[in-house]
Amino acid sequence: MPVPTSTVPDPLRWDLKSAGRELGMTAETLSRKLNKADQFPGPDKRYSTQQLLTAAFGNIAGERLRKVTEEADNMMLRNQILRGESLPRSLLTPALEQIFTVIKQLIVGSSMSALEKRDLLNNISTWPVVVQTAAARAAKQTRFAGTEENNGANGQGKVEEE
Repeated sequence: MPVPTSTVPDPLRWDLKSAGRELGMTAETLSRKLNKADQFPGPDKRYSTQQLLTAAFGNIAGERLRKVTEEADNMMLRNQILRGESLPRSLLTPALEQIFTVIKQLIVGSSMSALEKRDLLNNISTWPVVVQTAAARAAKQTRFAGTEENNGANGQGKVEEE
């Protein structure tokens, strides 16, 4: 008795010349589009129909997913601001500058020794680095907040410290 063969046909594989002719563009144009879309030929130096369509017409499902993800990220940031969980750096930095200017004036006018004043002023002069570090940590937490199982949520809408 003969061994049954698969009824699934082999997928179509295209060389650049045939694919370009079928899609109405030159092989060079199609090659540029394939490279731009990060589509590479298989070991047979040919492309699948899906690769050709993605390169020629784009990946609408991927673009929709990217749009939905960006919208969700934007909504999350807006909600954090509305709940007072996030402060825009553009508003925070000038407020901190004013506070530290007053503190510096108090230190300079104090009766501390010159060495004590210098040490204290050096310590508080690092505040911009501290703000930058906090912003970097917040950005890192925001990236992880997109996944439910690894968002660090403590059940109260806040992200726990690392």
